Amino acid sequence: MLSNITPQSSALNQGPWVRLETAVRNHVSNGNDLYIVTGPLYEYYFAELPQANEVHTIPSGYFKIVMEQSGSTIKASAFIMEQSASRSDNFCNTEVSIDEVESRAGINVMPNLSYNNAQSIESSVFGLRSELGCN
Repeated sequence: MLSNITPQSSALNQGPWVRLETAVRNHVSNGNDLYIVTGPLYEYYFAELPQANEVHTIPSGYFKIVMEQSGSTIKASAFIMEQSASRSDNFCNTEVSIDEVESRAGINVMPNLSYNNAQSIESSVFGLRSELGCN
């Protein structure tokens, strides 16, 4: 189940995650339209919320996929960040393929793409690397 509100460690939230969100906002502010898919990963036990009475599961990490389409060309970058990330971590170092996100999250991000397009876009890495400020 995906939710728009999940507990995120402060180091992740105030470190690499916010820097990725800022990079996305900067790219959009330059007049670029982006599609974003983001969500939690539940791959292992991470922690419990203090003083919580209800049953809950805290995500072990999060993913964010950033896509840009120009005509028939789609460029994309995907990132996976663990809850154990350090505040000083560089989000650029967490880039992975969309295939990896799909495998780990159990979802198909672009189900309407043709097989050939999906193969080339989803298996590649660094599609929007320079646009998001990564060298």
